[in-house]
Amino acid sequence: MTLTRKKLGPVLGLGLSLSLLAACSGGSASNDAAQSPSSSVTASADSSSSSSTSTDDTEDRLPGSVDSSPAPSEDEDHSGESLAQQWARKRNRASGQDSNVNAESDASSDSSGRRRAQGDSELSAGRTPENTRENGSGQQRPAFEVTPDTALAHGESDAPIPPAQDPSNGPGPFPGNVVAQPAEPKPAQPKPHPTPEKPGDGTGKPAPKPHKPGKPSNPAPEPGNPKPGKPGNSHNSGTVTIAAFDEEGYNSALASWKRDRDDARSEAERSNRALDDARRTVEAARDKADASQRRYEEEKAKLDELVAAMPGTGDLAQKRDLAAKLKVEAEKAAADVETAEKKVTDAEKKKQDADRKLEQATKQLEVLSDKRDNIAIQSNLEFAQLNSEDQLRALSDALAERVNDYRVKNGRNELVYAPVFNDKAAGWSTTMATSTDFTHSNRDEEGYSSENIVAATCSTEMETVDECADALFEQWQKSDDQNKNMLDETFSHAGMGLAKGDDGQVYGTNMFFIKDDVHEANSTTVVPKSKGMPENLDGEYVPEGAIAVTGGTKLAHTVDDRNTAAYDKWEGGKDGLDYTKGVRRGVDERISKLEEAPRVDELKNLDSDISEAQAKVDAAQAEADQSNQDLEDAKRAKGDADIRKTESEDASSKAQADLAEAEAAAPEAETARKQQQAKVDNQSKIVGEAESNAARDNKAASDAENELNEAQAKADDAKAEQQRVEAQEPTKKDYTTTIEVPAE
Repeated sequence: MTLTRKKLGPVLGLGLSLSLLAACSGGSASNDAAQSPSSSVTASADSSSSSSTSTDDTEDRLPGSVDSSPAPSEDEDHSGESLAQQWARKRNRASGQDSNVNAESDASSDSSGRRRAQGDSELSAGRTPENTRENGSGQQRPAFEVTPDTALAHGESDAPIPPAQDPSNGPGPFPGNVVAQPAEPKPAQPKPHPTPEKPGDGTGKPAPKPHKPGKPSNPAPEPGNPKPGKPGNSHNSGTVTIAAFDEEGYNSALASWKRDRDDARSEAERSNRALDDARRTVEAARDKADASQRRYEEEKAKLDELVAAMPGTGDLAQKRDLAAKLKVEAEKAAADVETAEKKVTDAEKKKQDADRKLEQATKQLEVLSDKRDNIAIQSNLEFAQLNSEDQLRALSDALAERVNDYRVKNGRNELVYAPVFNDKAAGWSTTMATSTDFTHSNRDEEGYSSENIVAATCSTEMETVDECADALFEQWQKSDDQNKNMLDETFSHAGMGLAKGDDGQVYGTNMFFIKDDVHEANSTTVVPKSKGMPENLDGEYVPEGAIAVTGGTKLAHTVDDRNTAAYDKWEGGKDGLDYTKGVRRGVDERISKLEEAPRVDELKNLDSDISEAQAKVDAAQAEADQSNQDLEDAKRAKGDADIRKTESEDASSKAQADLAEAEAAAPEAETARKQQQAKVDNQSKIVGEAESNAARDNKAASDAENELNEAQAKADDAKAEQQRVEAQEPTKKDYTTTIEVPAE
């Protein structure tokens, strides 16, 4: 416990007075004077002299010393006095002897040594030798007296003073110390509820280690080798260490604390009893609430059983509604059957019409096909009259016509063929057929921009020549690279030539040319024209009619997404790359006599009519298939309608029978319903009462639980308060103070 100097004023005054009393005795005891332990006051002083003084009245006085206090009466008992009472008694006794001491001091003033002793005694008694004055009775009294109130006024600061060490653990006497003799010890008294104290001096520092027997715990420093700066060292500072224990304050605080502790314990016990009562109340209230809830649930279950057994009040009305509803459904099912029958009839009629259309379209297609076959037979005679070279030229034009048809189908411009290009292509095909080496020709020598070659085993006889052309074209179409050449939008001209080898295979070559440089729009990129493109092309033409001459038909080409048109990227677009405007349509001029045969145009027209007839046949077939499907659907719908009609009529008949039976039993059912309703009403009252009781008991249990929580909180608070009070037990260490004051 740390106290400020202002708060320790009385304690300082007490310590100073005791020290002054000891100094006024004027005697000095031996350095080996015995000490007796005291729990009240122990004072030690370090002086610059080597003599020790003692305040014990029973010790021998030094020669020339003056006893300023009368000897105590032998029958006085001061063992019960407190520290403050002892200090007051000794002070009064010292004040009563002031005149004697002054007189003796004046009588011995001729001795300088006794005058110094007298001055020392006065200084120790709280007076200054130089500053004295007479009182009203002629006696000298000090102009300044050291009291508990003036101790701090002598230049002391108001800083806190660390707690004193326990006097029992204070330093023992050693040469050079002036030790005040402690008061006689009091009889030992039991201490209520002692609190163990941690070793130490109350400042948080560990207590000094106990000294071995026979050795002082605080030996004096060796002469000539003082330790400067150490408090209490008379060789350095000349201070007096005073330790004071406030026994009266300690006893008062301890008694007050015991009362507070007993009150806290009583309050904790009372709170715990109230908590136990609250717990018993909650248990009883909860048991009662649970019993009420069980009874309510039992009565509610009985009510549910009665309600479930209640005859329906609307049974008769429901049966009437059901019978009427089923009758309407039966009538609707009958109407649905009639509608389904009409749909079947209409579907049969449409199917008959579609079948007639298909038959007519098929007959027309057969007529056109027969007519074309007859003309083709005559055309075969003309093809047979050609030599083998011209037959290959006719087959080449039929193949070139297929390429152009394929390009048009995919949005490309048609290619213009010329005899000079056809000869180049035919020459390379002949080279392959002769050497049987299937490879491309020399681009630089021939001057083309790209080239397709092909070899296939096929017959060039009139009956199969169109099949051979189809076989050659399909191989080019299946190849990605060769298909790309056939659909390239930059090509404008081409040459086609065939040759037949001794191995029975037909070799074909298709060279592609670019008439002029092709420029990309808004770019400097240019696709140059073919190196072998002459200034003038004699006999250029767009192949047409060769397919009809060879007895074939135009292939049903499809759009090929492997190569899409990109004419918008070129300057002039498709029109700028199309060179077929103004070019004649026909066959190679060396077989132009085939164009003079009237049957060529007739075959072209027949092919167009046959295509239209085939389209009509396909449409009629699709219509016939659809009408046939519609008829099947209509028949299936009629079957479903028949089933629904039968089921609806059966259900309606049963509902009518149930209604008749319910109407006959209606009076008896009403009586039973009323009886059951009375039971339900009575049980409902019982359930209501049970529910109210359960709610009431449940609320009572809830209130009891709230009170239990409050009792628990109070008990916790009382326990915490008890622990707080018990932790505040005062200790002697809190009422013991030490201070160092100057010896002079």
